[in-house]
Amino acid sequence: MQGFLKWLENVESIEYHHIDPEEDWDQAGRAYEIAKIVGIRPDSTKSPTIIASNNGDVVGAAFTSWSSDDDASDHLGEPVNKWQFDVVVHPNWQGNKLIGIKLIQQAERERRNLEVEFGEKAYTRLWVVNPKLAKLLQHKKFGYDVESEYPDGTAHLVKY
Repeated sequence: MQGFLKWLENVESIEYHHIDPEEDWDQAGRAYEIAKIVGIRPDSTKSPTIIASNNGDVVGAAFTSWSSDDDASDHLGEPVNKWQFDVVVHPNWQGNKLIGIKLIQQAERERRNLEVEFGEKAYTRLWVVNPKLAKLLQHKKFGYDVESEYPDGTAHLVKY
């Protein structure tokens, strides 16, 4: 029972919040350190904008990018944007605490907020390197579709 209470305390102590990486450079720097530790290299269009922290210590992050999709916009005759993100969680915090899933959910809420803010549609496109996560995100609860799958279990997923 004591182990469960400790686990519950850790889960409940995780806070998720938006940052401006230029203002909150210390948290952004820690997010980049975690990305390096776990071998994820966010491309230059993505910045750490969503942070998971435990008692002020960064334990995970979502690196996000919002960009115009000119081909989709031309096809539909209205602005369409592409929302992309990479999620990283420190190895000491990976597993049953659901930090990665909660960061994904927070990133999806952020996409909806940006759609309202800009008054434009967007879709999410992800490259998921964890094969188990790729399968999980295809469940109807999450609503991602496979754009392409690879022999190593990684996949490009989309959500409209």
